Amino acid sequence: TELTTIGDAAFSGNSALTSVKFPASLSYIGRDAFYNCKLTNVDLSGCTQLRSVSDGSFSNNEGIISVKLPSTLTSIGARAFRNCAALADVKFPASLSDIGEYAFATCKLTNVDLSACTELTTIGNYAFENSALTAVEFPTSLVDVSGFTDCKLTNVDLSGCTQLRSIGEDAFYKNKELVAVKLPSNVEIIDKDAFMSCEKLADVNF
Repeated sequence: TELTTIGDAAFSGNSALTSVKFPASLSYIGRDAFYNCKLTNVDLSGCTQLRSVSDGSFSNNEGIISVKLPSTLTSIGARAFRNCAALADVKFPASLSDIGEYAFATCKLTNVDLSACTELTTIGNYAFENSALTAVEFPTSLVDVSGFTDCKLTNVDLSGCTQLRSIGEDAFYKNKELVAVKLPSNVEIIDKDAFMSCEKLADVNF
């Protein structure tokens, strides 16, 4: 196939669609392209021309269990996998530079390793909101972090993030199991409600 583009909302709302095999030639997936389908897996690993997953592309696919992303991907758009309630496995490529707001909100992810994402600078607002996350490994390249509202993190170690400038509004709000936070000396801004309602937080190291 010579397919390069899947347009906005191209397959949106197709409740019988459970499986898609994506061609290597694919370079663009539009907004809400597979919104509210019944996909169980998303394998984009062979799509080496793909640079971004657009806003809402796979949101509301409640049966998706795993996502494989190509090594060329630089951006995951807002709401890209929001409300994929069964999603428990995502391998993030080293090329990734930003994760959009609500990108993985209300998913089943428990552990996210971003440490190899050496180009990642931004984790958007509410990116992992209301997920099952208990642990996150952060990359040293991070400049702005938000996105972990209402998770189940127990520790937040940002001490190795030597480029970090700001911790966004509601960034770690309502992580009720959070007991310790380590921050690097280069942080300039801790925004509104960043660690609000972290009821067990007893140790903050600046």
